[in-house]
Amino acid sequence: MPKLTVKFYGTLQKSLDQHDAEKGVTITVPKGTTVAGLIRILNLDARQIGMVTFNGRTVASDQTLDTGGELKVFQPISGG
Repeated sequence: MPKLTVKFYGTLQKSLDQHDAEKGVTITVPKGTTVAGLIRILNLDARQIGMVTFNGRTVASDQTLDTGGELKVFQPISGG
């Protein structure tokens, strides 16, 4: 099962009690888990999610997380 480091940014940092602002949180997920699946596993509302990167590349919600690495999750950004 893949082990991921997940880092949340903005107000999403308050989503998990065990999240460390500098190190994130390490999560092991079942093989075949997608970004959307991870969001459900973490009990987050998908509307709170803006951009997600995996190992430095922007990914879609259907991206499979079959290898370890770092996932960065950003809240939606708006303004002008």
